[in-house]
Amino acid sequence: MFDLSSVEIKKSARSRSLRITVRADGSVRVSEPRFVSRETTLRFVEAKRDWIEKAIDDNSQEQALRS
Repeated sequence: MFDLSSVEIKKSARSRSLRITVRADGSVRVSEPRFVSRETTLRFVEAKRDWIEKAIDDNSQEQALRS
């Protein structure tokens, strides 16, 4: 199950929009433009919870097939 506290949030001066990246190891990273508040970012991540959980599950299934 996905835990919001495990999300790595990185401020980016070059980023123009919020971007969620789910890595192969299941970790989640969010690139946050400097003009976006942390509260807005957390609400965005919460709104995308289902997508994040599906992406983590898909990655873990791919890893299992490769093993």
